[in-house]
Amino acid sequence: MADTSGGLPRGPSLTPPLLTRAFVLAAMANAILNLSGSLFVHLPGFLQQIGAGEGEVGRIMAMQAIGAILVWPLVGAVMDTRDDEW
Repeated sequence: MADTSGGLPRGPSLTPPLLTRAFVLAAMANAILNLSGSLFVHLPGFLQQIGAGEGEVGRIMAMQAIGAILVWPLVGAVMDTRDDEW
């Protein structure tokens, strides 16, 4: 029988597993970021379809931006305190 391994040693795999905690968290963060980007693009049109005026749409979008500005420093502080766990 011919050797089909290509000369590589057999046994346990030397590559690390893909679905690690860090990978799953990064994938979830990427999904949330993409969803929020989609929301930012499509929410004004949806609000206008349900009858919101331009001023109301602007106020809602401003609240979203203000919320992000207020939350990001908190997220950064939490990540700094938990840095040794990652």
